[in-house]
Amino acid sequence: MAEAQLPDVDRFVGALLGGAVGDALGRPYEGSHRRSLDPPVPLRYGGHHPGSITDDTEQTILAAESLLDVGYLDPEDIARRLALWLPHGTGKGTATVHAVERLGQGVPWYLAGEDSAGNGAAMRAAPVGLRWLGDSRHLRRDATLLSLPTHRHPTGVAGAVAFATAVAYLVQSDARQLDALSLAEAMARAVSGLEPEALAERRDPSSRTTLAGRLLEVPALLDLGDDGVLLHRLWSGAFVIESLPAALYCFLRHSQDFEQGVGLAIAAGHDTDTVASFVGAMFGALHGASALPAHLVAGLEVREQIEELGHRLFVTRCGK
Repeated sequence: MAEAQLPDVDRFVGALLGGAVGDALGRPYEGSHRRSLDPPVPLRYGGHHPGSITDDTEQTILAAESLLDVGYLDPEDIARRLALWLPHGTGKGTATVHAVERLGQGVPWYLAGEDSAGNGAAMRAAPVGLRWLGDSRHLRRDATLLSLPTHRHPTGVAGAVAFATAVAYLVQSDARQLDALSLAEAMARAVSGLEPEALAERRDPSSRTTLAGRLLEVPALLDLGDDGVLLHRLWSGAFVIESLPAALYCFLRHSQDFEQGVGLAIAAGHDTDTVASFVGAMFGALHGASALPAHLVAGLEVREQIEELGHRLFVTRCGK
């Protein structure tokens, strides 16, 4: 990694805002299946409520508000907020629904979580990366605690830690000198010891991998062609060993162009809202909110709320 940059409020806001824009763009295409990435999907808000978000952003907001109100990640507070969120949540994942139903029935947070390696915890972890910027020990602790009320599988937990780490890394990086391998290594290093065994891939059950191992593969794939990588190698489903490496690939392929990177994530199909949200958050963390397409930011339904949370997290962490 190049010499760390001073934290910038624009990047704090950008990490949250970019994730929300990616989420809203990917929402209409969730569950789609592509045989080819050419031609790409049009990058515009669609559906019945253009600019509306899903559970990815709703839970990111929930996590940010909890961190700001409590000062650290309190899993009991997260559990309470999740139980209040469930009745009106949008696009809810199965593992999260089952876990939160148990939370609502009074099951303790440390018993309620599903044994799921899905991306439902990772998708809400960006605020942890911002809150504990420069403090890897607290980041790993709080990303783990954020995961456990819904996702207790080691790989599901590792996904939250890895994504929070990516956000923290990029907020401090020089956008002109981004090192793909250093980013992948930082994410893999952050989850060291969390994954006791490799998982069978859904695309090819005879192949087994860890999240750390798959993240480390990504830099070497960048010149191999999008169709072969996203449709046949990485996949882009809801398992975090699929979606987070796919998002890292899309981001690194187009780290200087939000629309190209998010567009590629959406074109790959499957869990489009989450993969696009990951890509958008990473772009925003690196370049800041001011680099996001203005027309997409303007059309986002929760823009002002997210901007306020980004500012508050910046003040909490940086004291100004």
